Amino acid sequence: MAKKIFFFVFLVILLVASVSGLKLVGNESYKQFLLFEPLVEQSFTYQFIGEGGTQDYVLSAFDVQGNVSRYFVFPEKVLRDVVPNKETEFIFLLQFPDELDPGLHEAWVGVTETGSDEGALEGVSNVNVRVFVRSLFADPFVEWSLSQEYDAGAEELSVLIDVENWWNEDMEDVSAVVRMRQDNRTFGDRRSASVLVKRGESAQIVVPVSTAAWQSGRYHVEADLVFEGERESKTLLFELGKKEISLVNTTYELYTHSVNAFDVMVRNEWNAGFKGVKGDVEVWNGTDVLYSSKIPPRELRGFQTLVLEGAYIDTKYIPVGMYEAKVRLKYEGREDVHLVSVEVVNDDTIRISEFALITIILLLLLLLILQVVFGGKKEKGKK
Repeated sequence: MAKKIFFFVFLVILLVASVSGLKLVGNESYKQFLLFEPLVEQSFTYQFIGEGGTQDYVLSAFDVQGNVSRYFVFPEKVLRDVVPNKETEFIFLLQFPDELDPGLHEAWVGVTETGSDEGALEGVSNVNVRVFVRSLFADPFVEWSLSQEYDAGAEELSVLIDVENWWNEDMEDVSAVVRMRQDNRTFGDRRSASVLVKRGESAQIVVPVSTAAWQSGRYHVEADLVFEGERESKTLLFELGKKEISLVNTTYELYTHSVNAFDVMVRNEWNAGFKGVKGDVEVWNGTDVLYSSKIPPRELRGFQTLVLEGAYIDTKYIPVGMYEAKVRLKYEGREDVHLVSVEVVNDDTIRISEFALITIILLLLLLLILQVVFGGKKEKGKK
């Protein structure tokens, strides 16, 4: 059995070592997105590096979306006797027809190892060049998306409308109308200036909205895109937080006669981040501070929940019982105080580490297997 396993491993290593590799290293005349123009020819020049031995490579094209691979032409489809570890150039042409179905077309041009003049594959290594072609529509048509950016310092929400013109003509008057809704309340329309979006190109419309007078909560942002007599709508959700950090949870149990980590879980309720969030923890018996520890500074991202670690409570001189812990959080020049309960308990529990637990389970499984194997042999011996 051991010999079979060794032979299998050796075979895999040999197979991996024998397969050469390819990598794309450079290009000229590169343009990832092309605009379809009838009867126009585009030329592309790329370079790759082959690894392994001297061998041939074959060029091919296939469609991922649409149907443009048939229009790729290779002046030299098979690259012969390519020397390894050297930049090798390959060229292909894209010859557009007189018409093409509207939409986005994607094709890949591949360079693959070959072992014969017929292009039979010798290995699995290959590189691919992705080419995208946009074919425009005869009637007005756009692709657009709605997103947002929030400047917490300026208390300003920027509604971003990214528009792609898929019409075969320029759109000279593209605009947007933005409104906010919360429950049954609607905030007044905010209109953008008109922009020009040329055929096959894109533009961004930015609508600024002040949130200075808003209450915290969730808002629906509705945007209407107006173009060439058409009107389309999209909606996204915006949450305006409170400029504060809330306490989510803390360590609630400490073991006597030991040094215990006291973790504090907090949540940033604000859209922006806080730097230098720190604090301290004090354990009280009602009148006196029994032990105190500092919480090291941390940074909180917007709406992030984080466990603040680094505070420790030594219970060597704290008797078993219930106590009050005072947690102070300091940030942005303010100080928030939270009172929580904590219990000091006897450390009577027998703890088993994860490693020890897994070891015990494996031993039990091994004993069970041995019992089944030898039990079966005994039964056969009796028969």
